[in-house]
Amino acid sequence: MDQETVDKARKEAEEAYVIYAGLEKQYKAARDDYLKKSRRFHDYDHCLALTDGRLKKIPPGQKKEKTPATLTLEQIQNIADILGIKIEEEDEDD
Repeated sequence: MDQETVDKARKEAEEAYVIYAGLEKQYKAARDDYLKKSRRFHDYDHCLALTDGRLKKIPPGQKKEKTPATLTLEQIQNIADILGIKIEEEDEDD
């Protein structure tokens, strides 16, 4: 190995390190900015959830209210067909 080849390799390594160091600083700044904004969003969302009911606290011993599933007319008709029940729509005449 001659000195010229070693110097060229060192120079290339230094240039690559400068690029790497700059990108690392940008990455850390972007990561810190993201974490700060993400925490702020979660704090605001939590405060809003307390007021709009998404974070409703259920006391111990009390069961969560179950809401019945709402079925569309088409779903009811499909279930009736599977069970072998015939459903006819009636028109109301006033």
